[in-house]
Amino acid sequence: NAQLRSALNSAKGPLLAVMTTCAVKSFSDGIDSQNFENQQQLKRVAMDVQAMGAQVQSGDGFNAEELGAYAALNYDPKTGTSLLDDPHIKQEIGEPATGKSYVEDVMPGSKEKPGFFKAADKIPVVGGICTLIQEGAELPVIKQALQLSESGMNATFRLVGLSTPDEYVKRAQKYFTTGGVNLAAQGAERGGLVNIGTRMAVGDQMIAMAGRELTPAEERQVQAEAKEYQQGTFAQSSFYERYANIYNHQSVASGVLRHTPTTRSEAVASLTQLPRFAFSQTIKVFGLATVGAAEPKRYEYSFPMFGFSSAEKNDPLYENPYELEEYMLEGDRLTRMNTEYGQSCFGVTVAPDGKITYGESLDITKIADKCKDPSNTELVRYRFYIAYIITSHGMSCSEGAEDACQQLSGSAPAQNLSVPPGEVVDAFLPSDSIPCPPGTDDAGVHDGYREGNPIKIRLCGIPGLPSSSSESTAGTSFYIPGSKGNALVNSRIAANILKLVQDATAAGIPMRAASSFRTMAHQQSLCPCGNGRVAKPGFSNHQTGLALDFDLADGKSLSVDSYTTANGQPDGPNNPRVAPSSPVYKWLVQNASKYGLKQYYKEPWHWSVDGS
Repeated sequence: NAQLRSALNSAKGPLLAVMTTCAVKSFSDGIDSQNFENQQQLKRVAMDVQAMGAQVQSGDGFNAEELGAYAALNYDPKTGTSLLDDPHIKQEIGEPATGKSYVEDVMPGSKEKPGFFKAADKIPVVGGICTLIQEGAELPVIKQALQLSESGMNATFRLVGLSTPDEYVKRAQKYFTTGGVNLAAQGAERGGLVNIGTRMAVGDQMIAMAGRELTPAEERQVQAEAKEYQQGTFAQSSFYERYANIYNHQSVASGVLRHTPTTRSEAVASLTQLPRFAFSQTIKVFGLATVGAAEPKRYEYSFPMFGFSSAEKNDPLYENPYELEEYMLEGDRLTRMNTEYGQSCFGVTVAPDGKITYGESLDITKIADKCKDPSNTELVRYRFYIAYIITSHGMSCSEGAEDACQQLSGSAPAQNLSVPPGEVVDAFLPSDSIPCPPGTDDAGVHDGYREGNPIKIRLCGIPGLPSSSSESTAGTSFYIPGSKGNALVNSRIAANILKLVQDATAAGIPMRAASSFRTMAHQQSLCPCGNGRVAKPGFSNHQTGLALDFDLADGKSLSVDSYTTANGQPDGPNNPRVAPSSPVYKWLVQNASKYGLKQYYKEPWHWSVDGS
């Protein structure tokens, strides 16, 4: 004991330094996590609007009610602005970037972390040491002591009218993160979110095609070339395309429509402006300079554009795909480049047979410097090789090759599930890069929670398993449209659950769910917790998409305490409570383990991958 105390006293200083560093790193990781979540939210807003636009143009699945809902979001009566009044959008479509930007603080990279956070991120051994400390803190005796200490500290802070330390940390993290995404934004604010999200989504696509971060000068050059090409193509278009096509932002009709006043006072003020604007648009259509045009104000983005520079695209060294393939397949070059650059730089690798493997989404503000070196010709060749392979798959997909389409989407070919899948592998890891299996409906990537920590999970709707949960019921505040009224589960277990439902139905046991995936807001609404019935928000398997509450028909409406235990024994994992009158329950007891599900012993209806 004396030796132990002596050792602890000697280690007190270094241990305090390590603990402080771990606290700083944890704080820094929280900032990164929130910023990355903001990026994902921006892309979701953008893709939502893009999808609606595609529906309107094609007429596929479009109805007036949906259009009315979107139109309401596209105009903000409080600010009197429309979607296209955001200065960034004006700039992108060639108009002066005038007006207020409502979204500058939301842009990735608009706030920089303080230097000491960056320093903690770059110390190689910190992550491993902090993990060991965190694992040690989970030992029962230490955990209990820490909880008592935390409880006492929080009580002391509240006693003197102060927020708890955790609340101070959350406020500080919020200060250093980019602004939260307002999902209910309207008018110009929504336009800004859509524009930034679209730029980011395009950046994601370019990164997946091995594009690198461009310098500001390279970005301007690429944009100028693209604009020159668009104008040249547009100048050769039909009269209808140049004048009357409202879906083309370059046409006269589209420009006039964007500037049509929405109120009487605006109409009076613009009587002389609209004709002038239409004349200006007409001159643009014929490729002439606008009379009296001044140098427009430019709004800069705080995050880079990704792609291939003009110098790279015009370099003869990279333009022949056959020579690039021959070069990349020499020796172990492709394997080495995949290992060194593939996943870490572009989130993608290519096998010698051309098969593409996609990794996790990357934070576009944290791409490593090694990925950006234009002087590394071997790297540039590797990047063009990936781009050509993906383009080749795209051409094959457009010609009807199903395997090429699966390669582009990252989805796996249909699996033979005649053998029960059994245990689920790596169930609690993020699943945003795991595609939904054939036969299920992709409901998109959402925020999941494991042991209180956020993780990205892809949700899949299970046809044949209707659910009465709020996430699956249209009109509720927690509804997830991709569910289509069915249960939602993590993509890692979707194939198992689909097979379970199919086999149960074939056996004459129709399945229904009372609850599947739950959002954080839904889980919070079920509290106060601690009554043995509801898990603390962030700690429920429902929030990982790895748990299902089956509707037991004649048993689900009973309270937990009304069930008897097997053989009259005390509660315990080896003595599950039973609902003897429910055929659904009996079928699950006999078969669920074949599909990787276990029952939580206190709730006959609750089945998850680990039985908790």
